[in-house]
Parts: sequence; C-alpha cells; structure tokens
Amino acid sequence: MAIRSKPQQSAPAADERAVEAFIGKGGGVTKGPAKAGKISRHQLRLPDDITARIDAVRPKGITAPSRHDWFLDAVIEKLEREERKGSNDQSLHGLSG
Repeated sequence: MAIRSKPQQSAPAADERAVEAFIGKGGGVTKGPAKAGKISRHQLRLPDDITARIDAVRPKGITAPSRHDWFLDAVIEKLEREERKGSNDQSLHGLSG
C-alpha cells in the first residue's frame, strides 16, 4: 500500500466564501420585546397584491427576515409610533400618562 501525502486544499470556491461570509455575519432577531410572555395566534388574510408589495420591499437573501418577522417588526413600529403620538397628544392637552 502506497503512502500519499495529505492533499493540499485549494482556495475556497465562491460558494464557500459566500457560506463563510453568511456564517460570520450571524443572524438577526426581530425587534420584539425580550420577554414576550404568552403567545396568542391570529390568522391574517391579505389580498395577493398586498402580499406581493410586502415581498417586494422585504429584504432578500439568505439572512432576509421571514414574512412573520417582517409583520412583527411592522406591528411593533406602528405601536411605538402610536404610543409616542398618544403621549404627545396627552402632553399637549395637559394630561399625564
């Protein structure tokens, strides 16, 4: 039986570099609260044209957020905006929160 030396590794292919970059980048999390508590489920029915518009603006790629995460981020943004608006309205009218 002949003994061979260890094969030399060539430079990583473009696909391997993309995978290494993806692994190095790490994942993201939604902006949801750290302590979500009990989860309630809701069924959301959207017209196809709305879904297409969402998919058009949702980031693409390996690390793109899922539709669920995109919806959750959108809801949280809206809640924060409305809560700020509500506290501004109360301060304008001399009300306390």
